[in-house]
Amino acid sequence: MDSVHLKAIRRIAEAYDHHLLATDPRFRREVTLIHEDGSITHFDSSFLLRIRTEWIVAFTEHHGLHIYHQDDLLLFWESERRHVPIEELPHGS
Repeated sequence: MDSVHLKAIRRIAEAYDHHLLATDPRFRREVTLIHEDGSITHFDSSFLLRIRTEWIVAFTEHHGLHIYHQDDLLLFWESERRHVPIEELPHGS
């Protein structure tokens, strides 16, 4: 697993989340995550960003943010099972 501490990833994600507006058009998307144990998480009004290559963050309009290491997910996608390339969050954010 990545050597970056989860606390550092959380700080980066929370700083980015702090500047998001509810009107951000990315909140028109849906996110589905399938975890390695087979459980499924689905968020409406949400989008995914990648942090430091190996961390996936689901930003949601109403339920905060959720951080996952990509090794803990079997599959993840945005909007109706179409795989959308997930943009990388800049390290300086």
